[in-house]
Formats: sequence, C-alpha cells, structure tokens
Amino acid sequence: CFGTDLIGETQRRQNREFIIRAAVETPAQILHAMYVVNAKLCRLEGEIGTIRPGAHADLVICEKNPLYDIRVLANPAAFTHVIMSGRIVHRE
Repeated sequence: CFGTDLIGETQRRQNREFIIRAAVETPAQILHAMYVVNAKLCRLEGEIGTIRPGAHADLVICEKNPLYDIRVLANPAAFTHVIMSGRIVHRE
C-alpha cells in the first residue's frame, strides 16, 4: 500500500515517499498502490481511488504527468489544482 502516518511538523515530508519509491517501483506501480491497493485495504473499493459518480473526489492536478515522472507528486508547488470532496480548494 502507499502512505505514511506523518503528522505535525513531519507532515511536510510526507510526499517524499514518491521519491523513495521511485528508486524501486515504476510510476504505474506506485499509483496502483495508492489507488487500488489502498482502497482494497480500507474496504472502500469504488468509493476512493477512482473517478466516477458517487465516489469521493479528492484529486490533484499537476504541471507534469506523474506517469512520466512520479517525483512531480513530491512537490506540492507543482500542483495546479487541488480538489477535495468535489470542490476546488487550491487553484494556481
């Protein structure tokens, strides 16, 4: 699965997991862990990790395609939009 339990002062380092995992996994494997495996582990298949009607809509839109360079997700400054629960909460 994907994710850390970093909170408080360390939370700003949470996105470094993309850089660490990129050394041993492909971008597709990392994204699969994030969206498919995590949803299964949380028993929330069809509710999270997917874009479809009725699912939670938490998304980030980046300057670059993470399938070409997953490390873009390690840099929140590269996010052009952040959408939480279907609402834009950040727009560049």
